[in-house]
Amino acid sequence: MSRVFCAVLCAFLCFDGSASAFARTVTEKQKLNFIEAYVAAMTFEDVCKSWRLDLAKAALARAYFSFGDDDFAPGGRYHEPFLENTVHFKSKIAGIGEDMTCDMAEMMFGPSGNIIPGWMKRR
Repeated sequence: MSRVFCAVLCAFLCFDGSASAFARTVTEKQKLNFIEAYVAAMTFEDVCKSWRLDLAKAALARAYFSFGDDDFAPGGRYHEPFLENTVHFKSKIAGIGEDMTCDMAEMMFGPSGNIIPGWMKRR
């Protein structure tokens, strides 16, 4: 995931959430990068019982990238990349255990995360 994308998304999430705070020019690559991060955070939430995805911030980010509710569903515009990322990410963390998965969740999306800081919170 590019650092520019992360910086833009992090800045967006730190503001009041108003999508009008930024230009609405979003590239397809940025959308795919978001899907990758979104799938990772949701997978962490499923496996790691001590961290949860901040649904309000995730919803704001989905709105910023103009994803509709049906975009990730079967037949949706982004179903294939969503499914591919889900399978890929679940296979990456399979067998590493809950403790290491939770450490990864914190490292990537916790308060000082290096992908999207503050996207996940302790339960």
